[in-house]
Parts: sequence; structure tokens; C-alpha cells
Amino acid sequence: MKLPISPEEFRATIMSHGYFWLRPVIGTETPPSIIIPYNLPKRKGCLSIHTSGRDVILETLSGSEKDALDVTTLCLSLDEDLKPLRKIARTDPAWKWLIDEKKGRFLRSPSLFEDCCKAIFTINIQWKRSVQMSDAATRKFGVSTGAKLDGKAIRAFPTPKRLAKEDDDSLKSTLNCGFRAKFMLSLSDTALDRPDIYIGDAWRSLPPDEFCDEISSVSGMGPMSVAYVSRLYGKTNSYHMDSWVIRRCAEMWGLGPGDVEEHVKHRYSDFGSYGPAVFWFELTRHWHYTPEEAIELDL
Repeated sequence: MKLPISPEEFRATIMSHGYFWLRPVIGTETPPSIIIPYNLPKRKGCLSIHTSGRDVILETLSGSEKDALDVTTLCLSLDEDLKPLRKIARTDPAWKWLIDEKKGRFLRSPSLFEDCCKAIFTINIQWKRSVQMSDAATRKFGVSTGAKLDGKAIRAFPTPKRLAKEDDDSLKSTLNCGFRAKFMLSLSDTALDRPDIYIGDAWRSLPPDEFCDEISSVSGMGPMSVAYVSRLYGKTNSYHMDSWVIRRCAEMWGLGPGDVEEHVKHRYSDFGSYGPAVFWFELTRHWHYTPEEAIELDL
């Protein structure tokens, strides 16, 4: 099935942030491709998306084609209308790169629960450990989707019901996740209480403030995690910054920590609610170039 997205926009979307590297997602950067397994209420399967010439092709590896298309629409943010963002970018040559580089969409997981869980995996830890925890959770607690890769079953991310069966000590020992175990259990309990939001699509009806308040209620989902996840879902209501963001601002603009917030709010003011997303795209623009290209573009 051909998707309504160009190869360039597909690549920009799947590489929009680090979740591309976290299991159960299986992806390649060049050529761009991604395999996304899912295990949701009344939906279980696995899909593959790859390029073929100028087309981006969705292939159903297991499950129904309709479910695969629905999950793809969510995961590639194809439900987001980018016309307002691109209209703003066209008014100023300084932002033309947003259009040229096909920025605007974020990679999401098949459920808000999975995205929140991955955010918890990244709290105060090296990225390598985040990758290991996500991989271990999928291998230990995820179920087979009926699809295989290189003869091995492709597993989906564990459900909140499955994780809730474990206790704090069990998760710590199995996933080597330390204090994050209690946060995962809190998230699982919350998702079981409100499945329509965390493993369904009721989050769509929540205004940004209510969306952020909802996920802020989960133990362990601090301001940075909330800002990160809300940005993926088009529900951002702040420019909250962690130490990496502040360091990156210093590299880009020579700003001290006390000067960042005012500078950022002014720089992206024309973008309104899209501002935090544009901020992220500019911070991470150098990820998509070789060091030589980044220097030439002054990134």
C-alpha cells in the first residue's frame, strides 16, 4: 500500500528523535525503513514501511491491513495537519529549511503507554542503558506478533496488564532499571485505569493543558518527560528544557543558562503552538548531516 508521504518526509519522521532506536521498533537509516510491531486491544500485528523509488510502501507482516494502516497513521503522525506550520515557514527565508528538510512530523509508538514507558527508560541515564531496558522489556514481557525476521519472532512492546503482574524487585532484576521500576508500575496501573487514553485514542480529545496534566499525574513523568511526550502528540504547552537542551543552546547561540528561555520564546513566537516542535527540529538538525555538512550549514 502506497502511503501519502515522500521518502524524504518519511526519513525525517522516523529519525525525528531517539525512539527510532528503541525496541520493539526495528529500523534502518539508509535506506530508510521501519518495522513496528503492536499488541493493542483487538489489534495485534506487525507492519513494515520502506521506500521504493519515489514511493513509501506499507506492508502488513501480520494482522489486518486496516489495523496496519491505522497504526501507521498514528506512528508516522499522518493525522497531523502541517499546512499552518509550513505557511508560517514560507513567510521568512530563515525558516525555509523546515520545508526543504520535510520537518514537522514525529515518530510515535502504537500507544501513548509505550511512549510514556520509553520516556521513563530515559530518566537520568546514559542512552545505551535506555536501549538495553527497552530491548529487555520487549524480549521478556512482549508477545509474538506472528511475524518473523531472520527466523526470529518479532515481539511487541509489553502491555500494561503484563507489566502490572510484576513487582518492583522483579522489574529491577529483569530489566536492570533501578528506581524506574516503580514508575513503570505506576504507569501500568494508570493505563489500566484509563485504557481509553493510554492504549486507545481518547487522548486526541484532550486540550494540551489537560493532556499534560494527565501524563504528569503518572509517578516519574517529570516536566521534561511530559514536554517530550506531549511534543510527539502535538499537545505541547511549554518549552521545558533539560541540561542537554541548555548545553545545545549554548553551542548554537552562545547563551548562558539564564538567557535561554527568553531567547527561545522570542525566536519561535511566530510559530505559536508549533514553536516547541520547531525548537526541537532546530536543536537536532545536526543529527541528519555529516560533521562536514553540519559545519558548512553552521549547525
